[in-house]
Amino acid sequence: MPLTSAQVRAEMAEALGLDLVGPYAEHPLANETLPQAPSRWYLTGFLVPFEAAAEVRSDPTATEEIASGTEGGAGGDDDEAPESASARRVYFPSSIGLSVLVPKASERLEVTVSWGDYKREGADEEEDPEEDPDDEPGTKGKSRRRVWQRTQRTETVSVPLGGRRKKRDEFDVPGSNGLQLVIRERVIGARAAGLAPGGTRVVSLFLVNRRDAITSGPRKDESFAFQAALRVRCAEGFVPRPNPRGRDGEDWDDRVADFQYRDVCEFGGGGTAWPRAWSSPATAAATRSRPPGSRAPRSRRSSPPTCPAWSSAWRRSRPPRPPPS
Repeated sequence: MPLTSAQVRAEMAEALGLDLVGPYAEHPLANETLPQAPSRWYLTGFLVPFEAAAEVRSDPTATEEIASGTEGGAGGDDDEAPESASARRVYFPSSIGLSVLVPKASERLEVTVSWGDYKREGADEEEDPEEDPDDEPGTKGKSRRRVWQRTQRTETVSVPLGGRRKKRDEFDVPGSNGLQLVIRERVIGARAAGLAPGGTRVVSLFLVNRRDAITSGPRKDESFAFQAALRVRCAEGFVPRPNPRGRDGEDWDDRVADFQYRDVCEFGGGGTAWPRAWSSPATAAATRSRPPGSRAPRSRRSSPPTCPAWSSAWRRSRPPRPPPS
């Protein structure tokens, strides 16, 4: 039976994620071995130690060029070589996180943290004239038949909720050797108070790599956390995030769209990852460093609409349809 376009798209997104980020917890390659350092094998999805030196937190081979004000060939001498653009160092992330809205009755969140640890294994066996970029300088001529062995790690942390937090709270991830959950909590602001139930709180959760960095030698990747992900559960269900955009607009098309998608809600937001939510009510949200299928973090619901900001425009009287042009 031929694959549907949706299945082809999902398989392509899965292959892209494995190529750029690596395997996740349930994948058959969760215990893979790599022939070179994982930070060279994978492009993104790993967290470097927060307090590591700049040379550890950045890729020396990658820079972002700052474009100059003159485009090539515009007002310049053809015989004069253009000046090279300024460049700045690109830093790897040290944290990943998301924000959710929880109801007033919620007393705790269950946060599942998953990541992969890679350890360099193997021993010298015979002469090898080629230089290995993962080894220390000056070891040319020795065999480097070594591999990086992945170990899947998953831990659950119970996070209590207790009204306003004047400062962030930190929770150590058990058995992680330095990973921490950083939590911020506050009551929703007055501007959005009318779009969410009373007492709704904003909870932001971040997984931060606070391991001691390995600053020299080929083993620095052992202090990184690869394929890092968070999964957050709320027994009472998350509150849909208000979307005040266009709430008071009079555009017919926008108001029709608000009505048609009144039961499609967003339950989480994140700057470095895509949150996703499942079930109705949405009791779980998760992050991954790649957008699975590049889908937005929304969850379709079969129950009556509970997304006030999406349908707020239709609480007023239905506008007359504009005459045809």
